[in-house]
Amino acid sequence: MTFMNSDPKIYDKMQMSGDIDKWASQDFITILQACEVGNMKWDPIRMQLRVMGEPHLMYNTPWIHSKGAPWKHCGLDHHTMFNKFGIIHPRCQNCWKVCVTIPTFDKLIKMENMQQLPEWRTRAGKCGMEMRDYTPKFYGAYFYNNSIDEGRDTYHDVVDAVEKYVGHVSKEKDDVNVILKRGCTEFEMIKGPSPFWHNTVAEEDMIKNIEAYVSLPNMQAHQDQMVKNHIRLTWVMWAHMNGDMSYIPYNGGHKLFPDYVHYEDGSLDDIKRDLAVGKAFAMNGMPPETTAKFLALAEQFKIDEGLESLYHLVQAFGVNEDPLKLSTQLEKIVPENKGDLDEISG
Repeated sequence: MTFMNSDPKIYDKMQMSGDIDKWASQDFITILQACEVGNMKWDPIRMQLRVMGEPHLMYNTPWIHSKGAPWKHCGLDHHTMFNKFGIIHPRCQNCWKVCVTIPTFDKLIKMENMQQLPEWRTRAGKCGMEMRDYTPKFYGAYFYNNSIDEGRDTYHDVVDAVEKYVGHVSKEKDDVNVILKRGCTEFEMIKGPSPFWHNTVAEEDMIKNIEAYVSLPNMQAHQDQMVKNHIRLTWVMWAHMNGDMSYIPYNGGHKLFPDYVHYEDGSLDDIKRDLAVGKAFAMNGMPPETTAKFLALAEQFKIDEGLESLYHLVQAFGVNEDPLKLSTQLEKIVPENKGDLDEISG
């Protein structure tokens, strides 16, 4: 424990009045300390908290944006005012989203293509994979509006376009679901149903202070095609991980990763034969057909010469394997190959 580095809850219990309370109310360094993370530093010239340092390419996102919303300030309103201070900004209260739940990778690609159509590129929106563990869906798309009237119009337009370009719209699991909601999901989960949202006088004062002293860039930059390709590949991995194989047609008809061999069905004798032949191929590079043909010839030679076991032949090659184990393996393998291999040997 060091000076002025105790648990923040301790300082919340301080009782201040008079001049000290006046100083505290103007101590924006302490008030906005929660915002001083990452590259957010106090600019001594502007006397603002802002991103300091060289800009960098933003590619670590699950979303492909069709068009930005210049009136939105999510970095400030959501990630700062709400996440740090629990305030739902008036801009957020006037944000109405058409939300689309997308069941498969294939329909997600169709949604992206729809959002790239000329008539939709003029509307703010995005689509991608849903990674929030409190959002029960794999993929989603969003269309942003500034009023409930605009939101309702967009809702009907989206339903019609989805039916035409993406898939059937309904509340069934395998169909596309479309709704109109207010603000962000997190607001309603934490602050309660959206009809009751409002700002107190104290929140209004805090909004003024934050907007005066915190400067966040409005992230509406164009996404380069290279970034979009990177994001699409993360969609593919997400689809495979969640058992959504609708990506396979986009991958030349192949799964991303080879499947494993199953052993729960079929004849155990056949499986053991295949394991033995496969091992010979892996160890020596001998084609399975050649191995099987040799075993058939060896079996016939044993019969012709009146030998008791194939192991007697193996010993002729100087092999010192356990005779009981090896002869048992060979005796099981040969008869099962013999019928098919007679055809191979002519």
